[in-house]
Amino acid sequence: MSSCELLMQSVRLLRRMEVEREKKRQEILSVNRAKFVDGPALVIPLHHTNIPFNPQNLQPLEKLGTVYPTMRISADWGVLEVQNGALLKPDWSAASIAAPTTLGATQRRRLDAGT
Repeated sequence: MSSCELLMQSVRLLRRMEVEREKKRQEILSVNRAKFVDGPALVIPLHHTNIPFNPQNLQPLEKLGTVYPTMRISADWGVLEVQNGALLKPDWSAASIAAPTTLGATQRRRLDAGT
């Protein structure tokens, strides 16, 4: 195989990989938009907060903010452990979490206990 053919083969492979990567990115955008913008969500104002997070898994959501798949929000009102994602506004003034459509037994117990 000539070097030109190898180069063209590499270019085609790179293009396929980039197309697949963009497809996955668009799917993530669509899921996040449905979850935090179009669907029911709880918007929590943030004042006097401390927010540790993993900077390696952030997902920008257009101009709406950044989705943090996991994070821990500490504020005057208490602590929120996020395991299923939260949308943080660009100015960090509020976070949105998807409202549950049903409550499991564990969630009901936590709500009943006031935690």
